[in-house]
Amino acid sequence: MTHTTRRRVVHLTSVHAPFDVRILRECTTLAANGYDVSLVVPADRDDVVDGVKIVSVAKPTSRSRRLTHTSRDVLNKAFALDADVYHVHDPELLPAGLLLGWRGGKRVIYDAHEDVCKSVLDRDWIPPAMRGNVSRSVALFLRASVGHFSGVVAAWPNIFNGIEHANKVLVRNFPLADEYASHPFRPFSERNNVAVYVGLLSCQRGVPEMVQAMHLPEMPGDASLKLAGTFDDDASAASAAAGALDGRVEYCGWLYKARHLELLANAKVGLSVLHPTAAYRETLSTKVFEYMSAGLPVVISNFPNWRAIIDKTQCGIAVDPMNPREICNAIAHLLRNPREAQAMGQRGRDAIRRHYSWQSEARRLLNLYQCVLRRPEAIV
Repeated sequence: MTHTTRRRVVHLTSVHAPFDVRILRECTTLAANGYDVSLVVPADRDDVVDGVKIVSVAKPTSRSRRLTHTSRDVLNKAFALDADVYHVHDPELLPAGLLLGWRGGKRVIYDAHEDVCKSVLDRDWIPPAMRGNVSRSVALFLRASVGHFSGVVAAWPNIFNGIEHANKVLVRNFPLADEYASHPFRPFSERNNVAVYVGLLSCQRGVPEMVQAMHLPEMPGDASLKLAGTFDDDASAASAAAGALDGRVEYCGWLYKARHLELLANAKVGLSVLHPTAAYRETLSTKVFEYMSAGLPVVISNFPNWRAIIDKTQCGIAVDPMNPREICNAIAHLLRNPREAQAMGQRGRDAIRRHYSWQSEARRLLNLYQCVLRRPEAIV
């Protein structure tokens, strides 16, 4: 529904890439429903994507600069855009959200992608002896901050633990039911024996285990792994580089949407073998739903929430993410049994249409904006 007066909305991130799936999906949903939407993000240049204005700030060269210079630059751009609603996607931008509310009198929404209090417990750059205290401090600051915001969005129900707010809404990371319908996917039988992982590349997200799996003797000789995304640590980058020496592993870099789709359209297996950290065990990976939507069978970590999807849909294989041999055997089984793999992929695609589509999530997001802006009319 197009509004007679377009409300200006600005989404803010200092951490994520310009085409982070969750952020861009929320932005494009709002733009398609009559909002004037900008996304302030570290990027090479300004751009317009699907009706969303990409407003760039300089990319950080280190974590410390991201926490200082990038956060400052994002806040300055946010004030300059003078929006009706600001939508903050990173815990480190909570102070920016508070300033926008207190100094600017703006409506601010916080979007929790993960349980940050638990994720702190797994951060290698925080000394182990300090992680408990840091986690508790983050929890106190988070609860105090969101109490001043106009709304809170979370990607999964467990993220709301300890967060109370009158306007809190669950918006899960489901894909559009027909997102890949128009893309020319190659027939499964004509694809190469390629497994893919798309997303942030780190040790905790299983890069070393995936690389090791590709080099075990049980892996078919013509199989390869393609990694797409950005590296979050030196160890995972070194692991990928070592795996690339014999052609088993290829690093594709960070991909725009068209090349992302092309990568999935030519692969046979989608991987998401995140480690059993406090944060990952209780969430669901966005990329798993992307693979399913693209018709790829999946090999995923055997966490209870994730295994429940496998049991329900029969769209892949759950493995111990810390065991390269289990990962290897799952990939090898799918590559050696293409008819079974193709049937799994089709069941995953059908499950997206029936159970895991963005339509219901979009409605909740739009209704939250209606509530925050005190709109009298319904938005559907």
